[in-house]
Amino acid sequence: MFINYELLRTLLEVGQARTFAEAARRLRVTPSAVSHQLRTLQAQLDVVLFERVGRRAQLTPAGQVLVRELRASFARIDDALLAVTSDSRAIRGRVRLGGPGPFSRMWLRPRLLALFEAYPELVIDARFDIPSVLTRQLTEGELDLALIVRTLDAPALEMHPVYIEEFVAVASPRRFKRKPETARELAEHPFVVFDDDLAMHATYWASAFGRGEPLPPKIICRITSLDEMLALATEGVAIAVLPQYFVADAIKAKAVVLVGPSGTKRTRARNTIYLAWRKGVVETARLKVVREALLSGADSPRPDGRRLPRRLGSA
Repeated sequence: MFINYELLRTLLEVGQARTFAEAARRLRVTPSAVSHQLRTLQAQLDVVLFERVGRRAQLTPAGQVLVRELRASFARIDDALLAVTSDSRAIRGRVRLGGPGPFSRMWLRPRLLALFEAYPELVIDARFDIPSVLTRQLTEGELDLALIVRTLDAPALEMHPVYIEEFVAVASPRRFKRKPETARELAEHPFVVFDDDLAMHATYWASAFGRGEPLPPKIICRITSLDEMLALATEGVAIAVLPQYFVADAIKAKAVVLVGPSGTKRTRARNTIYLAWRKGVVETARLKVVREALLSGADSPRPDGRRLPRRLGSA
């Protein structure tokens, strides 16, 4: 089946835009031209790609599948085209980078400042989200690089460690007369957690009390925001398990205190953060520069004072 490249590009832009008009502006054509191209594509495929909902047109399930596949395919095509142009040899233009917001504030910001000083024509398109979304966006070609937690279901990605974060349990000092330390004592109190997968929560609990110890049952809030989790803990609403770097200032200010095992009884709960990119991607000079600058984060100290190796094997 021979389909015009321009028609597929139009579908992709419409699928990623909020309106036909926005897609038309990106494509530098009129909205009527966009509508005509989509009708032509639907006729050639003999598949309905859009349906009318009120005054708006939205992708059908078939259209969503096609847009998702086109996104990944066009990312590879764009990479290949850039690789054979002079732009690929110049350190200028856009690199799409994703990461978790709180970690990026702490770890990414100083590295970006150094990049901008060294390469004034470089543009970083930074996006912040949860690890599962970042992994999907990177795999599907929406991102060039991403800071993510290692996943077992990402064979298309290459990953290298840049930081090991440590999880701690914190709560307002007003909540207790005596800080809880054992699993039984902690289980008597409510918890706020990040998401249904309980990633930080479960990692901390297994490290502190062993994998055979059941998780505490009193989960009163699931919220995908570290800032809000810390706010709820500070207000005395619940206990929260959070990255140590994220709560360091709050602990110093005595807004929250560490709970759970302490001293020699404490086993540190850790998690590795990786810089990842698609395997086999056609590399531009700007992508290489940004990637190497971020991989210098592999030299950052671990929480135990040791240092990560510069590179590890791919996922």
